[in-house]
Amino acid sequence: MSSTTPAFLPVDREHNPLPLLGPRLDALRRWVRPEWRIADIGTDHGLLPLHLLAQGHPQTVIACDKNPGPIALAQANHQLYLPEAPLQIRRGDGLSTLQDGEVDAVILAGMGRNTIERLLSSRDLHKMGLRYALLQSNTQEELLRRTLLQWGWRLLDESLVEDQHLFYLCHLVEITDASPLSYPLPPERWLFSDALLQHPPALLKRFFAHKCSWLEKQCALKPHDPPLEKGWLPPHAYQHALLEHIEHIEQSQHIEQSQHIDFKKI
Repeated sequence: MSSTTPAFLPVDREHNPLPLLGPRLDALRRWVRPEWRIADIGTDHGLLPLHLLAQGHPQTVIACDKNPGPIALAQANHQLYLPEAPLQIRRGDGLSTLQDGEVDAVILAGMGRNTIERLLSSRDLHKMGLRYALLQSNTQEELLRRTLLQWGWRLLDESLVEDQHLFYLCHLVEITDASPLSYPLPPERWLFSDALLQHPPALLKRFFAHKCSWLEKQCALKPHDPPLEKGWLPPHAYQHALLEHIEHIEQSQHIEQSQHIDFKKI
């Protein structure tokens, strides 16, 4: 994973008793660079922006949500934990609350893949001056990766986290000036990424096994309506690709174990 991630100091729990972020949101927090003006779209409770300000983020931090409930919760958390922090809380759908040139990066997390793609397509991001997007989709992470690459964006890093037997895949992307690709990317270009495969083998094995199990259940429930959209891989081909990676991980672990020498027995 990226070696350029800033090393922020931990939150001062004695003087700032903010609730801890879960692994999913904390993975996104760690990517935020001090020079970025940033907006958290669909902020919900507003804790991620508050953690950025608590750690001393020097630039603009905006929390946005379209629903009154999350806005009220974010405002309450702001007043309860960091009333002096310059957090801007705005109500509105997606990127509509942001002005051109106002932020450098946006966070979109805890949404479906279609919602993330819709929001990123709703504005002229280059006119807005957006340079980076920190994304976490609750569904079809591979298809989101495909779309980002198809748009010509640069995948800088990915973070796979496991929390209470659930897996979350986060993407850090650079919004480039490149033109969208005029041809469909082959599956081997977007099913996996180098950044994903750098994670610990044991974690990857659990993640791929979870994917295979989910796919088997979905195909059994809907044999005539597989949970993969037209133009993607057939379910059996996707499952075969996952199983191949699991086998490769197991072989690599076996080689590492066989190369280990117990000097006490020599």
